[in-house]
Amino acid sequence: MLERRHTQGRLRASEPRRKADWCDFTQDSGPRPGILIVDSSPEIRDLLEKLLPRHGLNVWIAGNCLQAVDIYWHAHSQIQLVVLEADMPGIDGPQTLLALRGIKPNVRCCFMSACQDKYTVADLISLGAAQTFVKPFRLSNFVHTLRQLAGLASPGAGPWLEPSSN
Repeated sequence: MLERRHTQGRLRASEPRRKADWCDFTQDSGPRPGILIVDSSPEIRDLLEKLLPRHGLNVWIAGNCLQAVDIYWHAHSQIQLVVLEADMPGIDGPQTLLALRGIKPNVRCCFMSACQDKYTVADLISLGAAQTFVKPFRLSNFVHTLRQLAGLASPGAGPWLEPSSN
């Protein structure tokens, strides 16, 4: 059975609010664009699953290609953007993109990559990626770009994700 997690962007009572969360979009009343995150790292998936809903995005999480295809098959009408790890073990990001295009040919995607041994940024852009993020990257820029690509107005790549100095 595939593990499926979908967050609705709500803070649980047990989650402490940090000062850096002042730009919390969880109370927006409008439609929330959906993003499918496909990454082999549980730490990256957990971080993005908690972070992105606070910035107005619904999030689906997959740890590999098969999970991504299953989720996208069932929820592609609710997902505006797919973020793929380029160099996943097994079936990698570009191969996963090909499978997703079998469901919806004009799927909008971005790639995250920790190294450029197998694919360069130019290679990933040539596959139709709207953006490529080379790890490590600034989370504020990442969130700002995802919000723009998902069709949300963004307050800018400002300090809302940076640690508070107070």
